[in-house]
Amino acid sequence: PPTATPAPLPTAPPPPPPPVATNTPLPTPTPEPTATPVNTATPTTPPEPTATPTPETATICVVPFDDGNRNGMQDGIEGLISGVTITLFDGHEIVGTQTSNALAGDICFDNLKPGPFQVFQTVPPIRQMTTADNVPVDLQAGQMVMVLFGSIATMPVGEPTAVADVPDSQGATEEPPIEPAATPVPVDNGGNGGIATTLYAVSGIVVLLVAAVLVGIFFVFRNT
Repeated sequence: PPTATPAPLPTAPPPPPPPVATNTPLPTPTPEPTATPVNTATPTTPPEPTATPTPETATICVVPFDDGNRNGMQDGIEGLISGVTITLFDGHEIVGTQTSNALAGDICFDNLKPGPFQVFQTVPPIRQMTTADNVPVDLQAGQMVMVLFGSIATMPVGEPTAVADVPDSQGATEEPPIEPAATPVPVDNGGNGGIATTLYAVSGIVVLLVAAVLVGIFFVFRNT
């Protein structure tokens, strides 16, 4: 006969497993943002402009004076006279020509390149030179040279007067013969005063008036 199978006894459920300890991670510090370096251009000092050297020039001034005592030097109140033509020659061509005016003052040629020059005077027919008709000048940079030319009124008025042999700018470049001349006198840039110029002009007028009176007396006595 079949054997009765005993019914299974109820079993207690297994105890729950113990909790497992979990390592809680520490908070990780957030890195601070690093500033990205900016490439800053290094300022470059521009080179200073180099000044172009200005070529130094020079000046020649001419004083045509009335040489009352005929000694070839300007003495006392021997002043400027009008009507004398001054010509500047550099050995190759005529650089400039001016005619004197007693009220205008000295005749000056500015902005000249350094080098050799010759200065010529041509007097009007009523005058006669008491100095050479030309003066050589060796002009240096930055220099101012003054040249003195003397002449005297002639009697009678129609007497021929020596005239400077001024070279033609288109002709030969040979320098004319040089007579003994007054030594050029370097001066500073101060110039002549207005009083001296006025005295020069007045003295020239007085000499002309005296000459005219003497000529009149001469003709009166000749006719009597």
